[in-house]
Amino acid sequence: MSISDDVVSRVALLSNLELSSEELETFTEQLKDVLAYVARLDALNTEAVEGTAHSVSQACLRRKDEVSPSMAREEFLRSAPNHDQQFVVVPKVIGS
Repeated sequence: MSISDDVVSRVALLSNLELSSEELETFTEQLKDVLAYVARLDALNTEAVEGTAHSVSQACLRRKDEVSPSMAREEFLRSAPNHDQQFVVVPKVIGS
């Protein structure tokens, strides 16, 4: 696939990027190299390769969802910088 400076300029515009002429030339060459490599990969016969979600097989590393004791509310509130005897008070950040 042939990539021109116009295509890279259009992608930069859509991405809200301002590119100098030197950057435009550099990115055009880099994109050509990436697309050439993808074309090489596309030429490989992968019919016998099973699809995977990960390149390395993984076991589920999540712990079991079990109830366990937690910190007492009073102890937790003692460590909070600001509280109202029931909840931790934090600054409002939405709709300020």
